[in-house]
Formats: sequence, C-alpha cells, structure tokens
Amino acid sequence: MRILIHRGSSEIGGTCIRLSTEQSSILLDLGLPLSKNSKEIDVAVLEPDAVLVSHPHQDHFGLIEALKPDVPVYMGELYMDADAAAAKIHECFLLADQIVSLAKSVCKGSDKLTIVGSDFHGSYLEIPDQDPQEETNCFRDPVDVLIIALQWMSDKAEK
Repeated sequence: MRILIHRGSSEIGGTCIRLSTEQSSILLDLGLPLSKNSKEIDVAVLEPDAVLVSHPHQDHFGLIEALKPDVPVYMGELYMDADAAAAKIHECFLLADQIVSLAKSVCKGSDKLTIVGSDFHGSYLEIPDQDPQEETNCFRDPVDVLIIALQWMSDKAEK
C-alpha cells in the first residue's frame, strides 16, 4: 500500500490523502483549502475509485463536486441526511440569536453563562450562580441545551 498526502500535512484544511495499491486508489477527504497559498490539486488527474470523507467540514469534502459523477463517496451514517442536518443547524442559529439578545439584558457584567453545543462531545449548560457542586446539565442534542438556556433566561427576565 502507498500513502500520498497531497495536501493537509503542513497546513490546516484542504485535506486530501491518497491510499493506493496496484489495483485501486481511495482518497481520504477531498477538501477545499483554507489558505489561498495552498497547493492546487487537479481532481481530474487523481481518478480515485472512491472517496471516504472523515467528517462534514468544507476543508474535508469541499472539492467533491469536481469528481466524476460515477465515483462513490462514503461518509458516516450521521451525515447522510443533509436536509435534516441543515435544518438542525438552522434551528441552532435561530435559538442562538435569541439567546444572545436575551443574555445582554439578563446577565450582569460579572455573570458567566456557558453554553456548549456539540453533536459529538455532548452539549452542556453552566448558568450564573450555579452551585459548583451541582451537576452540569449535559445533553446529547445541542438544540436541547439551547432551548433550556433560553428558558432559563426567559424565566430570569420575568423576575
């Protein structure tokens, strides 16, 4: 087996790694570079038998459209429903916009409100004046933690 790193070893983004044998070749990622000084890749010359996308960031799959249509692209089941993922991201941004404006009126200068949303590592919320011994509110879905944060701030605003 031969491994050739076309791009991504000395820069962040634009990842493209070729794994090949005498019979076939697979690309691990085919990403859009983040830097204008990045090495150009002629996708047509690569002629992979397949592409495996590590995760759904443009710097890992952004050049997929340049592939021939018959080249299969594989990625985890989590990313296969692009419409559902886009809807969830949209919902998170709408909630985040509401949270930011409400936080400005509810939280005092010394208050520390921490909201972390991640599908991969869990989402959690730490509110101002929370007892350090109290368990952090952990959730799997970032939408859940955003809704709870918004509810906490709405309740605080009504007081």
